[in-house]
Amino acid sequence: MIAHSVPNRCYTGGFARRVARWIDPTTPASSVASADALARAQRSGPLGYDPVLFGPVADRLPVPPAGVPALLCHTTAEYRLFDRVGTIAPVRTDDEYTAFGRDFGLPPHVVADYRELCPTAVDAYLALLGDYVVAEPTTRLAEAHGAPLARFSRPPAWHAGDVPFAFGTLAGADFLLGGPPGPAEHALSRRVLGSWVDFARTGDPGWSGVRWWGEEVDVSATRALWRGVDLDVPVDHPVGGPGAGPPRPAR
Repeated sequence: MIAHSVPNRCYTGGFARRVARWIDPTTPASSVASADALARAQRSGPLGYDPVLFGPVADRLPVPPAGVPALLCHTTAEYRLFDRVGTIAPVRTDDEYTAFGRDFGLPPHVVADYRELCPTAVDAYLALLGDYVVAEPTTRLAEAHGAPLARFSRPPAWHAGDVPFAFGTLAGADFLLGGPPGPAEHALSRRVLGSWVDFARTGDPGWSGVRWWGEEVDVSATRALWRGVDLDVPVDHPVGGPGAGPPRPAR
């Protein structure tokens, strides 16, 4: 099993039922209109910070079966992509950053300490979201499974920036790469792709523990902030505001 950027954004059954109450399937037009209204309602509040409006419904995060070889990977600036393309609520000030932490239900000490570690509120927001939703869950899964972990830090090191390197498909991926690929990028892709092929063939990518693709970054300070924080609890935000949302019309 090879998994890149494993998220912790699963949702409860109650959340899914509240979503369903918004959708009016009476006609194609009512289905589209009610779904559009729901999407607009989620532009504010906790789900406004999430690039995926709704995700899988699960009791807990899935865990690979014992005995199945696994190779995990994440980038070091996952959420910078979503900020760049405008699919998450913008946070630019300290007040907005504080409100985000409260809306998202994050431990206050984590929110405060990320701000201390980062030069701006924007940096803290994107770093915290990327670590909370992707980097820390992926790392914990690798540790629990005893699996090799790759951290992709070659700039811009945002979500999906590692995929062209893993598949050897750099041509046409200028946006994800942050510019046109040159000899250094092609050489890095050959190394990444070679490791993935070796893992597929033998179960061994050529390293154990953590492998950095790009400059190694000290993540000990941020990882320590998540110690004792349960990241596997499914999301159960209100839908469309503090209430359950409008019920479907009676028929």
